[in-house]
Amino acid sequence: MKALQTVVELTPFFDDFSDNRNDWEIVENEDESARLEDGFYVMENRCDGDWHYFDRSCPGMDQTDWKLETVFKWKADGDMNHFGLVWGFGKQLEKLNRFSLSADGESATVMSFQKDHHRVYHRYNTRGLRLGSESIIRMTIFKRGNYYHFLINEELIYVCHKDHFIAQGERFGYYIEPQLEVRSGWIKWQPLGTSSTYWNNHYDRLDAE
Repeated sequence: MKALQTVVELTPFFDDFSDNRNDWEIVENEDESARLEDGFYVMENRCDGDWHYFDRSCPGMDQTDWKLETVFKWKADGDMNHFGLVWGFGKQLEKLNRFSLSADGESATVMSFQKDHHRVYHRYNTRGLRLGSESIIRMTIFKRGNYYHFLINEELIYVCHKDHFIAQGERFGYYIEPQLEVRSGWIKWQPLGTSSTYWNNHYDRLDAE
């Protein structure tokens, strides 16, 4: 007798923040602010030492190849602090993955870590980006087969095997460190198939670099 398998319907996710149909967190207090404003999701971390996150769930994310992408505009008080994307975690937020950019626009980090920061599983830094504050940038993650590909403004900056990352959850979202305010114009997640136009146009280049 064959074992029954649960089939998860993979639905692409897209939000341009024209409204709050996807129920992003809206908050205003001394530690943080998150709001919809002029077609942006605006997130501000007012703390001195704690990072914050804002997330959604995408069932089946941990069972397929996918693309996660967003655009940011930011302004900085602490130039070395980071903002970016997190993915592959559950509601408990015990472990998660992060792809982030420093607010001075000069360093990107890819890592997998525990919530208490005591143990880093994988870390990579790239310098020399020199994007500058008040820029608009696109951050993209491809998970394809055994590898993750990380891009900024459609330029590949890093490739890493999946074994370096936690992949036990279906949540994804934004990451922001202290004294930063960032605005996101949109965010999207989509499963990847052989018909993915972007992937087909870039797969050979990503593999080669």
